[in-house]
Amino acid sequence: PSPSLQKVESELVERFWKPVLDPVKSCLRVQLRSFPASVPLHHGILGILLVNRDLNKSLYTVQVHPTEDMQRSDMKCILEQRRAALRSFYTLAMSRYFRPDHQDGKILYEESFPMGFSHQAHQCYTVSSSHKCYAMKTDLHLLFLLFKTDVPTFSMRAIANKTMQVFTKDFTF
Repeated sequence: PSPSLQKVESELVERFWKPVLDPVKSCLRVQLRSFPASVPLHHGILGILLVNRDLNKSLYTVQVHPTEDMQRSDMKCILEQRRAALRSFYTLAMSRYFRPDHQDGKILYEESFPMGFSHQAHQCYTVSSSHKCYAMKTDLHLLFLLFKTDVPTFSMRAIANKTMQVFTKDFTF
């Protein structure tokens, strides 16, 4: 019928879809990141897991920077390695350093390591040949960061504090 397919392709599609093409492409990038590109994060962060314990919400990504080249053939493998590293660090931190939450006076999981200490850890980190990790525990949030190896170890705490501030004060999560 009317209009013809050729007219739709040549005139109408470009007229109506061209102005919104860039915003649609940026929405696809947000899907991989879980937060908008306008959120300022340190260039050395490779992955993030932020848990809001009060609201039982989490924000997670291993592709923090939207400028990363997704066309690389090995990118899927790299993202999977980041996922595994962040998952392993989360497991280590939750089982060894951060005391488990109690529900109805019953301990959900108890590791023997922290039982001999009178204090409770609020931060921890690991360093390996392929990445660095840092975790921070506050009253309402748990933050786990995966870093590039070239990020100085002494600066991970400051970067984590800034990242926590970005997501809790600037972009409320």
